[in-house]
Amino acid sequence: MFHYESMDNSSQVFTEEQRQQINKEMGDILIAALDNNQITVAESEECADFVLQNFNEVTSKETLIIFLEDLSALWPAYKNFYLKQKGEEEAVDDQAKITEIQSDLDNLSTNQTN
Repeated sequence: MFHYESMDNSSQVFTEEQRQQINKEMGDILIAALDNNQITVAESEECADFVLQNFNEVTSKETLIIFLEDLSALWPAYKNFYLKQKGEEEAVDDQAKITEIQSDLDNLSTNQTN
């Protein structure tokens, strides 16, 4: 089985509300995949078992991305959800980098005026 514990303590930790929302969205995807004949009932049961066995270990955005990557590799119906979450993670990372660069520029500017 997979292991999703976060290696980075600075990762964004989920609130219970966020976990419930993600869980609901994954359930909605599973139901839609069944309705659209993207997966069989047997595959949906395997998918549900996979989620039940592994989702509790997902505690941060970082581990969610890894989990969804594995989930979408096994059940392609989750690919768009994985890409959406990954894109949001990359946007957060980009914003953090921009903030850090802006701070460095501000410090440099302050040091030059002194």
